[in-house]
Amino acid sequence: MKRFFMLILTLALTTAALAEAGLPAYTYTGDDLIEAAAVAYMLERAEAMYYLEEGSVTIPSPLIFRVEQPDDETARVYGNFWVYTYNLEGKTLFCISGGEEPAVLTLKKAGEGWTVADVLGAEDGDGFAESLRALAGGDEALLAQFLNTDDTEVRERFIREYVSANGLDVEAYQDYGWDPVLLNREVSAEPYSLLQGKRFVFASGVGAWDTTITFGAEGSFTGEFHDSEMGETGEGYPDGTVYGCTFHGRLADAEQADSLTWTLTVAELEMDEGQAPEAIEDGIRFVTTDPYGLKAGDAITLYLPGTPVSGLPEDFLFWTHIQEIDPDAETLPWMTLRDDAAQSGFVCETDME
Repeated sequence: MKRFFMLILTLALTTAALAEAGLPAYTYTGDDLIEAAAVAYMLERAEAMYYLEEGSVTIPSPLIFRVEQPDDETARVYGNFWVYTYNLEGKTLFCISGGEEPAVLTLKKAGEGWTVADVLGAEDGDGFAESLRALAGGDEALLAQFLNTDDTEVRERFIREYVSANGLDVEAYQDYGWDPVLLNREVSAEPYSLLQGKRFVFASGVGAWDTTITFGAEGSFTGEFHDSEMGETGEGYPDGTVYGCTFHGRLADAEQADSLTWTLTVAELEMDEGQAPEAIEDGIRFVTTDPYGLKAGDAITLYLPGTPVSGLPEDFLFWTHIQEIDPDAETLPWMTLRDDAAQSGFVCETDME
């Protein structure tokens, strides 16, 4: 009888009562063993380093960029490991604290799963940007991910899974100073889901320069521009000049023009922090400059595979090199993007691989 009444009391807990009694502790419910090991490390570190208010819950957000497994017993996980602590206010998880740890986790096999054996983290303060370069090990694409860590998609996935696993009547989460974010809001699946995870390149075709953008969730992207001018020399840089930058941004305002065409806008485009305006290293001058072929506020056209080539702008066909690759092509074989103002043409490299 006692168990019966305890069950009734548990089921009768309202959202308000949960706020008083405290939120349930977070438990990982996924089946990714490497992610599970990262989460266990994150929660243990949060408990050791941060003040956790009674009744609150800490929910991790492991933004994993890359996993390497040199052998069956070892794994290296590159990522930015966020944790957020929430209180319940009505039907909203209100974030009262949070933190990030860009790091490389070394995992060792432990039975059927993994455990974190070593952590190489980024430095604080003035050495932060340089330490991220060390974590990336010279990989510019990986460095760009370390510099631009939008964990929104992962964060919301972990919150949704927590809410579902505990049967909570929670509709949103909220950061201080920001509007609540609905967990079940409608997000246009197209074209953002088509772009997510795809890499596009706008290039000269001879390797002298290129602008590359890689898409994340809901139109977000990271990018890199590189232009080598080996004939542009001077005192201290006899081997030439390299212009370039890393950047991040977001496409928005998606509208479908027809079954194979979408129009969008570059809603945000910002240079990454920590880039020196100019530096000379190993006989080469490096100059930070704006990316080529993409600007904030520009209109973007997304052409899907199957779009007839005959109706496309000549400048776009030139920059996408499609007619060089296949002079007889009647339709586009890959996704492509055009910045209408810059008249640039980005080809989906991911589709070409």
